[in-house]
Amino acid sequence: MTRDRELRRAFDASFAAPEPQPAAARERLLAVRVGDQVVALPWAALAGIHRLGAPAPVPGRGAGLLGIAAVGGVPLPVFDLAALLGREVAGAAPAWVAQVQGAPVGLAFAALLRQVEVPAAAREGAAAAAGWLRTVVAEDGAAWPVVEVERLVEHLGRRGSGAPAPTAGSEAAGTGRER
Repeated sequence: MTRDRELRRAFDASFAAPEPQPAAARERLLAVRVGDQVVALPWAALAGIHRLGAPAPVPGRGAGLLGIAAVGGVPLPVFDLAALLGREVAGAAPAWVAQVQGAPVGLAFAALLRQVEVPAAAREGAAAAAGWLRTVVAEDGAAWPVVEVERLVEHLGRRGSGAPAPTAGSEAAGTGRER
């Protein structure tokens, strides 16, 4: 009978306890060096990270287009992320390429620094510098602009075709081809 009472008390007490709060939403980011700055790429916007081989040059290369490279066994147009963001590109040549999720585009950068997971609330509402850098994430005292990858790829698609870019996830989204 004592066991019955203990179980009843535990059962009743479970209703008196406050409900557990859901874990705060977190966002995974990849910190990379582009030119003279560190920026963050949203992990969810990326299909993979690869070492960058020598891209094959293409005629009529547009601003930032390094050429075509095999990325994860797939030929992709590879853009220098520093050039697209208007950063100084005189430093180290891009050594890494981020394959964009849902679009046949590679974004090249000089150094892969680290992966971080931050509370989604860490994104501050104020715009960072300009262009494709819209929010800033503070982590361990550092503030990094976050590249809005989807918007950047949409822009590359519009620039390459002369028409509005297809929606993200379509086969032709953001090819970045120049005419």
